[in-house]
Amino acid sequence: MIQEQSLTAYNSYAELMGTLEGLYQQKSTGTLFIATPDNHFGRIVLKGGEIVSLVFGTKSGEAAIPFIRAVKAGKFRFSQGQTPMDGAENLPPSPILLRRLNTSAPAPAVKLQPAIDIHRLGQIYRVIEDELVEFVGPIASLVCSEHKAKFGAIAKTSALYDLLESVASEIDDMEKARLFKERVWAKIGP
Repeated sequence: MIQEQSLTAYNSYAELMGTLEGLYQQKSTGTLFIATPDNHFGRIVLKGGEIVSLVFGTKSGEAAIPFIRAVKAGKFRFSQGQTPMDGAENLPPSPILLRRLNTSAPAPAVKLQPAIDIHRLGQIYRVIEDELVEFVGPIASLVCSEHKAKFGAIAKTSALYDLLESVASEIDDMEKARLFKERVWAKIGP
């Protein structure tokens, strides 16, 4: 198990990604701090193994990915435990982020999104509205109607992912938005 460490040097990006993937697999919570030889800094925040924040210099979220990938050597340290985040980042699921961060890796063996129960797709907007009520209150119906007009019928996992990201962006709290997406996926999964 990866525990809290002092600053550790790495000589290849693969070493850094190996550490990050290990933290993901172990469902670790904390912050992976990255320092480059020319004094640039980044951090990757994990909660239960899920990547919830990416920052490199002044870039955050997905905008930080190319900058993190550009760091071929440096030092890192994992600080275990709860870590406050700098704001709401609407990030894709961790397997997608890991694939984007690790350009040399083959496609991950894990599913990128849960399988969709094809019989539930016709009811997706009802499921979304039922879950959304808890997070936005009585305007859930209006929010759902607006997104239905924008996205129409959902027939593919990628379209559903885009729809859920869009609806979740209507929820002010990042943790609540994540919980909303998890609940919808749980209801439409196999």
